[in-house]
Amino acid sequence: MNRIKKNYLYNVLYQILLVLFPLITFPYISKTLGVDNYGLYSYCNSIVSYFILAASLGVQYYGAREIAENSQSKKKLLLTFKSIFKIQVIAHILVILIYIITCVIFFRNTLFLSLMFTIYLIANCFNISWFYTGVENLKLVALKNFIINLISIVLIFGFVKDKHDVVLYAFIFSISHLISNIYYWLFLKKYINFKDLFVNHHIKFSWLHLKGMALLFLPRLALRIYDLLDETMLGNLSHISQVGLYSCARKIMLLPRLIVIPLSTVLLPFLSKQKKNEGKINEKLRNSSLIFTSWLSFGSIFGILAISKDFISIFFSNEYLNAIPILYFLSFYFFSLTFSTMLRDMYFLPEHEDTTYVKTVALGIPINIILNFILIPKWNAVGAAIATLISDYFILVIRIIILRKKINLKLILSRIVLFIISSFIMYFILNKISFAFPYQIINMLLEVIIGAGIYLLLTWPLLKNIIIVKKKQIS
Repeated sequence: MNRIKKNYLYNVLYQILLVLFPLITFPYISKTLGVDNYGLYSYCNSIVSYFILAASLGVQYYGAREIAENSQSKKKLLLTFKSIFKIQVIAHILVILIYIITCVIFFRNTLFLSLMFTIYLIANCFNISWFYTGVENLKLVALKNFIINLISIVLIFGFVKDKHDVVLYAFIFSISHLISNIYYWLFLKKYINFKDLFVNHHIKFSWLHLKGMALLFLPRLALRIYDLLDETMLGNLSHISQVGLYSCARKIMLLPRLIVIPLSTVLLPFLSKQKKNEGKINEKLRNSSLIFTSWLSFGSIFGILAISKDFISIFFSNEYLNAIPILYFLSFYFFSLTFSTMLRDMYFLPEHEDTTYVKTVALGIPINIILNFILIPKWNAVGAAIATLISDYFILVIRIIILRKKINLKLILSRIVLFIISSFIMYFILNKISFAFPYQIINMLLEVIIGAGIYLLLTWPLLKNIIIVKKKQIS
């Protein structure tokens, strides 16, 4: 099995762990803290995430690409890493100071909880996951996540006992990230000599990287806005419990990302090196990847809708049943999110079309904000879901128009129609059948297995061709 296949599997494992962790802890935390306190935690977390975003700039995308393109030369790899990390440290120091001042001035009512997230900011300063993505070593990322999440689960169940432990929960969350990011540094010596990290090099090299990172900061900002703005504006324009409901629906909606996103993450460094070394990127691989993404997306959307009531009943308390209408709107956001991510990592970034990519993202930000102001006061969390849906599909359409000459749009759309029909048939059948086992989780698992079997049976001829093409292109 070649490296890209292994990295895909490791990244799938990594994404599974990212999803499995909240699945294990969230039912306990949501019941222990309650809707109001969990909403307060989510609100404070969303605030600090803006500062995390500002400190990180565009390093996650830019860093992975630059490391991938310079990974074949130890000297270039060293200089690239030093330059990018130096900018990362300086940015974090400035942002941490601004965050503390902001908390003292604007968040006095939640000062202790807000300041606890300072540890999260410090932790992010040591986050060099972009380096390991660039050198295509995702095994380390998956292993790190498993160990740290295991420790976090033990701490949460051991110490978070009632609704007053919201600050303690924030501390466990933050300190876990600090430990996990320090863990990355233990393996850096395999690629870089630590002594060389303290040797000075020309400062202009760092400024070149700063320019590139700054260019990708806007789309990074917009992506986090779509993740966080709804919760932040809900906290200000509606009741804090709506933040908890929206967060619940969003967590469920994002579950299928554990299969889709790893493909995007693995293809970015792979295609970046292919573009640099060969001067072009294989179009069959890109088209088959987009079709595969569509297949996963629509199967996941209708599958989630079919089991949403049972899922929330099992994993969340009855307080969260009102999240179902939100989920019905938000689930269709999943396709635009994943398809746009694939376009970014397979077309814009490997071909250094950063400016074009930034422009497409910038178009959606004001739409999202305006729609939130209009829809949240009327429909609360449902309005936030509709606003996100409209703004993100607007961005997706713009990107497809820009890339229309590079994408076999007719082929992909024909496949999407078949996937929608097949997934709707699966949804219809699942809504017509029911099981009477004494344990509701068994009933839900049977629905998942049957639904997946129906969808796979209906789409297998197309899926088989996609798998064959991808095997040929990455072997």
